[in-house]
Amino acid sequence: MWHFCILIVHRFVELPAEDLPNLYSHHPVMFHWCCTCDTLPYEIAKTLFKMWISQLEGHLDADITQDKSSEDVKMTLELLQTNEKSLSIILDILCSGDEDITERVSWLTKAILNQSCPTGSTIIVKVLQEKLPVVMQKLFLRQEHEVKDIHCVALLDLLCCVHRTCHIPEMESISAKLAYHVSNLLSKESTSNTELIRVSLNYLICLMLQNAKNTDNRVALVILSSSGILQMLEELVQMDDKQLIHTPNMVTLQACALSLLAQLIDVQRKTNVKVQYQITMDLTSALNTIQKARQNISRVCGTKVLTSLLTANFQSPVLKLNEERDGTVLLSDADVGLDISSCQLRKLLIILQNNMLKGDDILCLASVHCLHALMLYTNQKNKDLGKHLLNQPWNQLLLSQCLDLCETDGMLVCVLNLINLFVKFDSDGTVVTQAMVDTVLEHVVKYEQTSHRHISQVSFQYIELIKQILELNSLRISIRLREKVAQQMATYMDYPQSIDNHALSAILSIQGVILPSESPCGLIQDAKTAACKIHTKLKSLM
Repeated sequence: MWHFCILIVHRFVELPAEDLPNLYSHHPVMFHWCCTCDTLPYEIAKTLFKMWISQLEGHLDADITQDKSSEDVKMTLELLQTNEKSLSIILDILCSGDEDITERVSWLTKAILNQSCPTGSTIIVKVLQEKLPVVMQKLFLRQEHEVKDIHCVALLDLLCCVHRTCHIPEMESISAKLAYHVSNLLSKESTSNTELIRVSLNYLICLMLQNAKNTDNRVALVILSSSGILQMLEELVQMDDKQLIHTPNMVTLQACALSLLAQLIDVQRKTNVKVQYQITMDLTSALNTIQKARQNISRVCGTKVLTSLLTANFQSPVLKLNEERDGTVLLSDADVGLDISSCQLRKLLIILQNNMLKGDDILCLASVHCLHALMLYTNQKNKDLGKHLLNQPWNQLLLSQCLDLCETDGMLVCVLNLINLFVKFDSDGTVVTQAMVDTVLEHVVKYEQTSHRHISQVSFQYIELIKQILELNSLRISIRLREKVAQQMATYMDYPQSIDNHALSAILSIQGVILPSESPCGLIQDAKTAACKIHTKLKSLM
């Protein structure tokens, strides 16, 4: 049977490509031969490849680790992972295929990336990292009428997937060129394809995040020098509820715009890049976004923008928040030195506290970080107001309720960040009680006993909390927990220096929006050194 199939398949070489569909048989042998035969002409291989992909049955939108995908789909993914020849066909289809085949090939390629990373060990993953930007550059250099939205969407989406799932050590010059092309694309008034706008914004966010890791500001220079893209971002972030409800996919686009805006504010603050156009946004609208948005992703992205503005002391040439004030009313003592009214800051505090209890890990952590920026801002601008906000009775109740929710890994990270925040600013010990410290330490000890062998977000925050407690008189590590904490610190000291880059990925994708993950701050070696000092100190107390 095998020899019979081979004889039939070899007859395909003698046929014109247009006659192949008449004799095609959907059999794994055919696809295997198409991908592995070195003597098969490229156009014939491409035609057979497209026919195989177009007739694949199964759930191409399903998780390939589940049983929903057909055996043919699984076999296809396994073969493509180790077959470099098929990559040229894949990239060709992504640049010129019709809509259905392009979407199918795009899904398969993303599935390969997700399945192969974090190791990035397969041939196709490594080659995609090298060739995708080059292919995208060539596509942009074509005549405008030759470029279809479906191909731009597929390639940009794949580039985002590469950034999200694979470790890319440094920014290449071609990426900066792509940032220029994508910015130009977004600046055109004729661009109305919402999916193209979404993946374009997401790709710029990916590049910004890669820039941030390497202290490179080339992408920020491209974006901030384009008044067209900044005005487009302004239009998106200023959309009200009525516009968002009646325009398909606009909620996602606004979230993407907010995510990119937060990155731009941060990078501009650090690098002092000149800005071509200042975006304006109503303060009330910004607060409504993080309080009343129907989707949590909008609240998360809006919160990140406010965090960036607080960190910049509301003095950013990228974004200005407009606050309506009655010019006939004198400022209160609480408003002295502030860039927005103390009333609005109190409202922000209440919104953040409520969002922490929504049960969403990402929203909770974003809210904690915004609260941290708020406390830094108020303590710098008006210490009395900062102390007033910190000593609100609701803060202790908030921490207590968050402790009840920290059964999941994500919430445990949030609680550790929150308790570290309060310990840092609460020198009088009015918010964090000893019982709370004991509870969170017990949660962490239990978690770390079953965690992976690497320094995680939990580990970083745990080490920071122990360091702060050992420096305070108001809190301590209970005698019954000292041995367990010391043992965990000793375990950290033995962890390998290299870590799983995927576990600490700098990029998340939530509901079609690219976000920076809240990965550990600092170096692994610094954490190990701190763990060693803590271990020594605890041993001396035992």
